Amino acid sequence: MFLAKRFMKWSLFYYCSVLSILFFACRNTSEKGELKLKVVDEITFETDSLVPINPGHIQFLETDSGSQIFIYNYFKKIYQFYSYPEGELLKEVPLHMDGPNSVKPFSGGVLMAEDSIWLVNYAPQKIVLINLEGEVQLRKPIHNELFPISHIGVSLETPLYQIGNKVYGAQPLFMGHHDMDKSDIQKHQLVYSYDILEDTVQWYDVFYREDYWDKGKKGSGYSWAKRGDKIYIAALYDHEIQVFDTQSGKVVHRKEVKSEKVNNFLYVEELAPNHRAALEDRIKYDQYGALIYDPFRDVFYRITSPAVEYDPEASDEDLNHLNYYRPYTGIMVLDKDLNILAEHTFDTFEVYIGRNFFVREEGLYLSRNNLFHSDYDEEIFRFLVVRFEKE
Repeated sequence: MFLAKRFMKWSLFYYCSVLSILFFACRNTSEKGELKLKVVDEITFETDSLVPINPGHIQFLETDSGSQIFIYNYFKKIYQFYSYPEGELLKEVPLHMDGPNSVKPFSGGVLMAEDSIWLVNYAPQKIVLINLEGEVQLRKPIHNELFPISHIGVSLETPLYQIGNKVYGAQPLFMGHHDMDKSDIQKHQLVYSYDILEDTVQWYDVFYREDYWDKGKKGSGYSWAKRGDKIYIAALYDHEIQVFDTQSGKVVHRKEVKSEKVNNFLYVEELAPNHRAALEDRIKYDQYGALIYDPFRDVFYRITSPAVEYDPEASDEDLNHLNYYRPYTGIMVLDKDLNILAEHTFDTFEVYIGRNFFVREEGLYLSRNNLFHSDYDEEIFRFLVVRFEKE
């Protein structure tokens, strides 16, 4: 079984590698803009088989006792602190699934302070504060009287942010996509906050653009990044980025920020007949990925994921992997006003930017742990450290 899976992986790798030659022969792969990508370092450290090298969540921390990495280990369903770059396990935070400290059903979380983690529960939707012993300190249900809540889950692309005494959360996915019409888009609020001092929840009039479904029912989803007291919201299936001002509670700017590599979005007019068809639809269309803010250089990075050609004989499992470990990952560099400074496309399967990246003064750290890369090793953390500089 192991040999069969490995053969399938390399067959798919070979197929995609050959296609990438044809793909990029038809597309200009030279870097665009005034800045050029520079690889400044590659970091590796070994781990063990019980630690995912592409964890469900990752944050880099500077503490009094040294640099650390905070991850969600979905193998063991716990949070862990590791020393950096040694990779030594420092602490584990349990996530209780029963009893008075239960956080089930759990969909993600963020380390907000040295001693506290904010989580999100679903069914029913609520945010939960725990300490580093996994003990629940607070639970707050999240309701919206305007429109049914779909999903307020937390990820590296849509973390919770604390600004002042408010914790801001995201609702990127439509509720009942196939039952909605165009007018419902302007009811689906994308941002909420919880005021810690007042113990109140507030929703904001932040929506996808009014013409979002003018050409058909595009998928929903976005990534966001905080700069100062503003949150920049970048749709996954649209070129627009909007700027939400947390002080006024309003969108103060919208801008079309189009990649040369993203042209054809997925439109979902009806339910896919089966899981395989839904998976193929996700792979064969372009989309954007994470929006990342770099405070050291005062720029944003917007990830691009162009469509993928695939072996029609590939298994569902391999197609699912291909959807996550895209071969043609790219990155846009934007200034603080969202002007495009550069656009770069990585080599085939060179990086994995799904949910494994962070920023330090040295540069942007991107995971090299792409399942289809020739030197992939499931027991080694690998990060490519890059900066964009003028030549």
